[in-house]
Amino acid sequence: MITSEERLAAQILDALELKKVPIDVFEIARKEKIKLCPTHGSTGFCGRLEYFPDLGRFLLFYPDHPDAEVNPRIRFSIGHELGHYYIEEHRERLMRGEFHSSESGFICEKTFEMQADSFASGLLLPERTLTRFLQSKGRNFLTLQEMLTLAERCATSRECAAIRYAKFAEEKCAVVVSRGDNVLYSISSDDAARIALRLKHGSQVPPQSAARRATTASITEGEIPGSAWFPWTNVRTLSEESIALGYGGLVLTLVAYAHS
Repeated sequence: MITSEERLAAQILDALELKKVPIDVFEIARKEKIKLCPTHGSTGFCGRLEYFPDLGRFLLFYPDHPDAEVNPRIRFSIGHELGHYYIEEHRERLMRGEFHSSESGFICEKTFEMQADSFASGLLLPERTLTRFLQSKGRNFLTLQEMLTLAERCATSRECAAIRYAKFAEEKCAVVVSRGDNVLYSISSDDAARIALRLKHGSQVPPQSAARRATTASITEGEIPGSAWFPWTNVRTLSEESIALGYGGLVLTLVAYAHS
């Protein structure tokens, strides 16, 4: 389901007349007079948006990196902080003096962080881009490799592209971000959610799953009984495609109805 934050991101893109990907999140910040502040932060620092009343402006702190403007994770973090700026309730709290270091990347369960993540995914992967990409394939579903290609084209993170796709997809599928045998975050397509193909934070990754075998940057594929992931359903067979993301021990998995 497309969220209100993703719809807000689409409105911002239209208002700023940004039609081509990759979306320049740094330019958006400049247009809004937000001061960009590259920072040598601690390990795991994603970003922070803070309002300085004496200056009458917002400062956006993000990890200093020589290729920040093309780094997918930093671009997503900037998009996430822009979410805090554009979502009215978030901006009001910031202007009252509240601030924090964000936890972007979909693995935080705090409502404000999830809303900012949703905004960032809609900003970096516009609906029209997804629609055109699907139309170019001549079918209503994408493989994990195609999602990775989309992520590269939009210069965003792989989990951002996959999760954005799951919200948009017409097929029965779920995208799972896991570490070891634990599900950290999962999004199901509308059609999958209707038949209870949903996973909660802390759910167990099946021992026989491709997600448990994925240890490299190559995609691990396979088929698995539906009951392995979703024991409460009678789905017979699901396809799996998994890839190790290369940081934090995270694995990205696409679970879907097997395509003939």
